[in-house]
Amino acid sequence: MSFPICLFSVVAGVFGAMVGSFLNVLIYRLPRESLTVTRPMRSFCPACGKSIPWYDNIPVVSFVRLRGRCRFCGGLLSWRYPLVEALTSILFVCLTIGHAPDIINSGSERLQLLGIYIIQMYMLATVLVVTFIDLDFKIIPDEITYSGIVAAPLACALLPGLQENSSLFIEALNAHLAGLISSLGGALVGGGTLLAVGWIGKAALKKEALGMGDVKFMAFVGGMFGWEGVLMVFVAGCAAGSIVGVPYRLITGKHEVPFGPFLSLGVVTVIFFRAEIIELLEEWPRFASSLWR
Repeated sequence: MSFPICLFSVVAGVFGAMVGSFLNVLIYRLPRESLTVTRPMRSFCPACGKSIPWYDNIPVVSFVRLRGRCRFCGGLLSWRYPLVEALTSILFVCLTIGHAPDIINSGSERLQLLGIYIIQMYMLATVLVVTFIDLDFKIIPDEITYSGIVAAPLACALLPGLQENSSLFIEALNAHLAGLISSLGGALVGGGTLLAVGWIGKAALKKEALGMGDVKFMAFVGGMFGWEGVLMVFVAGCAAGSIVGVPYRLITGKHEVPFGPFLSLGVVTVIFFRAEIIELLEEWPRFASSLWR
C-alpha cells in the first residue's frame, strides 16, 4: 500500500470516528420526541444530565480513559458509544482502501469517483443509525428515510456511476437522465418489494409482519442502488435474517425481530462486494449445469 493511500486511510479512520460520535447523537435523540439533534447543543450524560466537556467527548479514547463512566456522577455509559465510533472508523477505512487507488490515479473522472465515495460513506453512516435505533425502538425514523428518498434521485442524476445500469434502453439515454430514471425505478422496486412482503406476511400471520419504516428504508436504498442493487440488498438481508433471526427466536422465544439491522447488513454487503456478487450470479448457471452432468 502506497504512502498516499495509507495517509488517505488514516485520515478516513479519524474522520470516521468523529462521524461516529455524531451518529451516537442521532441514535440517542431521533427516537426521543423530547430531544432534537441541535437542542441541547452539547452532549450530556443520560444519567445526571450534565454537559460533557470536549475533553471527555473524544471518540473511543474518552470512553476508555473514563472506564465507561460519567466523570460527574459515575454512572455507566453505554457500550454503544465506542462501538459505533469504532465501527464507523473501520468501515470508512475499508471503503477508502477500495476507492483511494482509483481516485488518486484517475484523471477526468476523479470528481465522479470522489462523489461516489462520499455517497457510500453517507450510506454506511446511515445504516449504522438505522441498525441501532431499530434494535432499541423497533422503528426507523422518517427523518432518515424521507431525506434519503429525496436525496437519492439527485445524487444519481449528478453521479451516474453510482448505479450500474444493465438496461439497454437506459444506457441509450443521457447518463444523468439515466441515473435519475434508474433511481426512481429502484425506489419503486425497493419499497414495492417490502410492501408486497408485508402484505403477504400479514395475510399469512394475521398480524403486521413488517413496519412501514422498513418499506421506506428500502425505497431509499433502491433510490441509491437501483433495482438490481436493492434486490441484492433484500436477498442478503433475508439470508442474514434467517441465519440470525431463527436461532434468536428459538433461544429467546421472542417473535418480533427487527428487520432493519439485517437490511443494513445487506447494504454494507452490496457496497463492498457488489462486483463479486454479480460475478457469482453470472457464474451460477454454468456451475449449476455442471452439477447435472
